[in-house]
Amino acid sequence: MANINLYSPRGGRIVRDDGTIVNEAEGIRDDGSQVVYSSVNDAITVTPSDSSNLSKGISKGFYLGASGNVKVDLASGTTITLNSLAAGVIHPIAVKKVHATGTTATGIVAVY
Repeated sequence: MANINLYSPRGGRIVRDDGTIVNEAEGIRDDGSQVVYSSVNDAITVTPSDSSNLSKGISKGFYLGASGNVKVDLASGTTITLNSLAAGVIHPIAVKKVHATGTTATGIVAVY
């Protein structure tokens, strides 16, 4: 049997009845099922603009319908062009503006 005194009570570790240890913080519940977390609660379609920030403020990330370059103002205020970003995935980059000039990707969705 595992020595449960070696584990922090707040560490997410769980000792099952059979003595095996799982860590809920790593996404496994004590019954063996997987924990699924969703960090996306909202989304908006983005029309790139050289003058306007995103209407809902700083995003958690963005999705591209078609790959390409995306020129953004990051949450910090830094302006950068991200080249050759892949389509079909959420890029976890906090942005406040997507510029029209320098952006070739399409189907942009900001996630919150």
